[in-house]
Amino acid sequence: MKIVFVHGIHQDGKNPQALKQEWICALNSGCGAIGKPLRIQASDVTMPFYGDILIKNIPDQKSTRGALNSKTGFELFSERILAEMSNYDLPDLIKSRERGKGIHKKSLKVAARIVETVSPLRGTIALRFLKQAYSYLMHQNCMSAVDEVVRPHLSSQEPLIIISHSLGTIVSYRMMLELQKSGKLGSVPLFVTMGSPLSLKLVRSRIDLAPQPLPSVEKWLNVTDREDFIALGNSLDGNYFQMQIENDLSLENGYSDPHSFEKYISSSAVCKKLTDVLR
Repeated sequence: MKIVFVHGIHQDGKNPQALKQEWICALNSGCGAIGKPLRIQASDVTMPFYGDILIKNIPDQKSTRGALNSKTGFELFSERILAEMSNYDLPDLIKSRERGKGIHKKSLKVAARIVETVSPLRGTIALRFLKQAYSYLMHQNCMSAVDEVVRPHLSSQEPLIIISHSLGTIVSYRMMLELQKSGKLGSVPLFVTMGSPLSLKLVRSRIDLAPQPLPSVEKWLNVTDREDFIALGNSLDGNYFQMQIENDLSLENGYSDPHSFEKYISSSAVCKKLTDVLR
């Protein structure tokens, strides 16, 4: 059984093999910590690398301005996500303790929504880190280039365990829908989504393929830290995806980076599910 890692944003400039090893080390460490060592080797894992494609395909923001609209495509994209974020109960957020650093701070989430009400253009600051996601979701050339890299890794006659993070959860889900449609999706005993923005309506609207049951996927585990700005602390709706999804929103990834793939993949929730499937 092969394990496929599908990374997220901000991996540009990294050595693909070194990144793969970081994921393996974090996973092995997590499994060891719960007393179920797996000793996963590089030969057990495949990892499509598209980080440099994303950074090369970020469009010139000026070129996305419409003749009758002074806002860039990225600004409009950001505003729509900010609007979805407004579904949070602001009083509860303000009262809750702050734990996440930087863009993950709840106070910044609140500020972003207040800023959006006064001046939507300033709200893009809160989503500056999502430029690569914008590039993938809104520009077909970038989406196609990334998909070309990932597709061969998910098209296999061998059973696959797919562990995805951040933007990688979107790429993985899209690819599985596409491969199923063409009859090329093999057995997936476990699909893991970590820090996923798949709950956002704007994100789902850009997937292009309608959600449908994926019979090849035996188990779907979605994990998030409620302080994770990209996942927004949301569960994934099994009714929408027409799949049974196990959501675990209890992860505590720490102060400095609640979106950290190392913290996610080494969590007991992910490691327990993985070891159960492999044994």
